[in-house]
Amino acid sequence: MPTTEKQKNELCTSEACLKIRPLWQRLLYPVIGLSLIFIGMALGIVPFIPGFPLVIIGLPLVACVHPRLELWVRRRLHHLYHKLSDKIKKHH
Repeated sequence: MPTTEKQKNELCTSEACLKIRPLWQRLLYPVIGLSLIFIGMALGIVPFIPGFPLVIIGLPLVACVHPRLELWVRRRLHHLYHKLSDKIKKHH
């Protein structure tokens, strides 16, 4: 059954809709995510170089370890995205 555009934009809200990731993804993504988080934290100490974008990118990668954790992070990021987009729309 083909997916509609609306279905593509909806947030996956159950563990059943997440496919089981291959072992290499469950091992590699968290390592990359933790590396980005540590680099972002280290750059937070250095003036004039923002490290928070690396931390924001690293969090979802670390969450790929477990489907329940990934769903939690997806929901929080989805909520944050809508909150920020509503705030931007109010200012324009």
